[in-house]
Amino acid sequence: MPLPHLPAQLGRPRDRVRERSPEDLVFTKGADKLRTFKSSSFGHRTFCGECGTLFLMKVDHQPETVDFTVATLDEPEAVAPGFHIFYASRLAWFEPADTLPRHDRFRP
Repeated sequence: MPLPHLPAQLGRPRDRVRERSPEDLVFTKGADKLRTFKSSSFGHRTFCGECGTLFLMKVDHQPETVDFTVATLDEPEAVAPGFHIFYASRLAWFEPADTLPRHDRFRP
């Protein structure tokens, strides 16, 4: 499954977001600290209730996947992006040096 790179939504180009089936993600510690809230008209975010670290974005019209920040993984180098989303709202100075597909908003 292609995985997105989402610089504009998180504010920093190093924040990469991946998508996976919800069943593919396993929290090995701290699952009892997770909190979820409706963050927009189209989705919900899951974060650490103690420190506020964002873990997941569940998009209502794409329930087969969840988006997550690669920086929260134990081995982020093992996860490469497959496409860019919200490319139209990226920072003006950010131009990725790759040939991955770019979507102005959500993935198709």
